[in-house]
Amino acid sequence: MARTVKLYKIEADGRRMAAGAFRVNSESDLQAKWELYLATAASGLYIATHRGIQLGIGLASDAMRPRG
Repeated sequence: MARTVKLYKIEADGRRMAAGAFRVNSESDLQAKWELYLATAASGLYIATHRGIQLGIGLASDAMRPRG
């Protein structure tokens, strides 16, 4: 069953701002999309939720991206 995962960025002042969403069909799909999102997102702290339940927390960093 597909579910929608909502993504939020935690701002420096602690506010939670909507950052996006994606649909997943399995736990492996969730993990792959979450990792891809963090790899391409602007630097910051992000939280993934489904129906208000926290599924993951991650840090996106420009330092981890390859320079082109």
